[in-house]
Amino acid sequence: MKYLKALPLWILVAVLVIFSVSNRGLVSVIFFPFAFETELPLYLVFFGGLFLGFLMAGLIMLWRSAAGGVERHRAARQKTALEGKLAAYEEQAGGQPLGEAAKTDNQSAKDVAAQSPLANKMSNT
Repeated sequence: MKYLKALPLWILVAVLVIFSVSNRGLVSVIFFPFAFETELPLYLVFFGGLFLGFLMAGLIMLWRSAAGGVERHRAARQKTALEGKLAAYEEQAGGQPLGEAAKTDNQSAKDVAAQSPLANKMSNT
């Protein structure tokens, strides 16, 4: 079974080896801003381009991950500060949790809304 899982990898390796053997011809590579020219096998140019592409994609992902980490850290700091403020307000309110008061206020607002003439009109239609 473990050989079956490795089968796609072996197929890829075989394709890359066949590509490398088939494209051994030399190509001229010029590095534009510099006056440097060299001849390399085509497969090295191809694999070098793939490697640079993977490297650039990895760096971009690393950059985005770091930016996300900074944002998560900032949100955690803000949450801690707001929780501290909430605790201070609860202490001023005499120990009554403000979260529970908000739930009861929300429920009483729903009760008032349900008793309004507009709600009765909409339920009758």
